[in-house]
Amino acid sequence: GHLPPRRRRTVSRAMGCLTECLGLWRSRGRRDAPLKSIAPPLTTEAKTGEPLAQEEAVVAAAPRRPGWSEAEEAEYRRLYAAQAECAADLFQRSGLPRKALKAIWQVSNPELHQALSEEQFFLSCRLIANCQAAAAGDRAQLLEEGGGELERLLSERLAFQVPQSLPRFEAEVLSPWNSIELAASDILFASTRSRDAVATPELFQRSRLPRHTLKAVWQVACPQAAAAMDVEAFRLSCRLLAHCQALSLDPKQETLLEEGGAPLERLLRGTFAGQNPERAPKFDAASWTEEERNTYGKLYERSKGGDMELSRLVFEQFRLPRYALKAIWNVGNTEAKGPMDTQSFWRCCRLLFNCAALDAEAHEGLLTQGGEPLEQLLRDCLLAVPPPAMPPLAVSNWTIGEKAAYAKFFEQSTSGEASTPKFLQRSGLPRRALKAIWETANPEMAERLGEHEFWLCCRLVGHCQAMQKDPGNAQLLEDGGPALAEVLGSTSVLMPPLQLPRF
Repeated sequence: GHLPPRRRRTVSRAMGCLTECLGLWRSRGRRDAPLKSIAPPLTTEAKTGEPLAQEEAVVAAAPRRPGWSEAEEAEYRRLYAAQAECAADLFQRSGLPRKALKAIWQVSNPELHQALSEEQFFLSCRLIANCQAAAAGDRAQLLEEGGGELERLLSERLAFQVPQSLPRFEAEVLSPWNSIELAASDILFASTRSRDAVATPELFQRSRLPRHTLKAVWQVACPQAAAAMDVEAFRLSCRLLAHCQALSLDPKQETLLEEGGAPLERLLRGTFAGQNPERAPKFDAASWTEEERNTYGKLYERSKGGDMELSRLVFEQFRLPRYALKAIWNVGNTEAKGPMDTQSFWRCCRLLFNCAALDAEAHEGLLTQGGEPLEQLLRDCLLAVPPPAMPPLAVSNWTIGEKAAYAKFFEQSTSGEASTPKFLQRSGLPRRALKAIWETANPEMAERLGEHEFWLCCRLVGHCQAMQKDPGNAQLLEDGGPALAEVLGSTSVLMPPLQLPRF
């Protein structure tokens, strides 16, 4: 107690080294072996008045790291790679009392450095694991009280005791995902996963953030450095990208984003991971896929080159809420012009298919309300990626009268000896007109029609019967063929007939 503070610290470290050496000596069953075979003897031949640097260097040369099991080595190394910069926050999620954590920190880090070395981090994890096991036994009160007695137990015994189980840490608490985050991550994740393993890195590169920023985001969201992210890691990545894009608006943060590394990772992990961003991340739009070109091209033909009325009818087949359709129209057709050009029409189609891919029940509020939040999501995220799936577009705008009549006709056409072709012949239309109707409603040329295809036939029969009233259409109906099929496929199939068909 009469030694100067610096010399007291040196003696304390020397005693700690000796304690560890004795523990190793005893644990290896070498009680008869001389101590010098395990650790070199400490020398105290420093001359009077000489600085303590030599004395401390000699003490530091003694081995201080206990032996780790293979399981410990793997787990502690993984935790150190992911959490070394915020070790204190990690340890607080161990569930141990505050005084116990203080004693662990004092034993593993006696000089109280701000950041732990790998060796100190490993020792802290071992002590936490052993204390978690002790908390379930008769040492719970000692862990609550902490202090010198607990520190002696940690340094003399638990530091050299392989724990029965690895340390447990509670999951980091994040702010709940809001509706914009969920919708954006659902579509972006589904779209990238439906293509290939490099789709996710390519998407992140289209955020226009620096390379080292993207690396830091990936490291924080996916610390195990997996080749592919799961949906939770992907959502966290999108949240961090949105925060970094907001940060990039501040010129003072340019260096931080350009350099990335530990300072940015600390900010992402400690602050941004737990906060909802003000808006979804923004990505540059991807080029059109071959499947998109084929599908959107056919829909554009059906709308007769972007005719405003026919385009509206095409878009209504997606059965989206009215305000969602309005938001899609505003974002896809920014100039509100008609007829729509190819690019505007295709943008609307991408947004329609992406919105249709959203879970209607989970995102009902967002789609029903529409407005600026949905338009911002469409513009920044949903326009950036191809739809995850593009199912065939089925007609859905049946009127109440059509539903009742066509269901009755379908039952009549399948009962008894009746067949669908014979039933349609009762419409009184020319044979070639009926053939064009069959090919339009049944492009796969199946032998038997499903209920949806039969309903389409009924709708087209109603349109053709209305066309019979105009003598100028007689020749078109008699000839049938591609000319009539084009009329039926582009306009008639989308619109209810003026009158229900008669058979």
